[in-house]
Amino acid sequence: MNNKQDERERRIARIVRAKQLANQHATRLRKQFYEEVERQLKKQQQCIEKRIKHEKNVELKRLHQELERCIRFIGKSHLNAAETCRRSKEKVNCPHASSCFQK
Repeated sequence: MNNKQDERERRIARIVRAKQLANQHATRLRKQFYEEVERQLKKQQQCIEKRIKHEKNVELKRLHQELERCIRFIGKSHLNAAETCRRSKEKVNCPHASSCFQK
């Protein structure tokens, strides 16, 4: 009878130990899973930040080119006004005369 009792206690101890090991393993797997999820999220965030930075640079370049076109257009308008002043030889009456001929 003592033998049966010892066997029963050993079985219970094995079950308890197996349960503890299973819980430890599950805890370790959960931790690894959360670490992997966090790593993937950081990687995705960096990718998104990189894409946003690229899109901002593209937009900035486009705006810079548009600004350059506007500056060229204004410069041509100014030159056309100066040429008109020269052709008409109305230096006194031309509002552009003083600035046109000084440049």
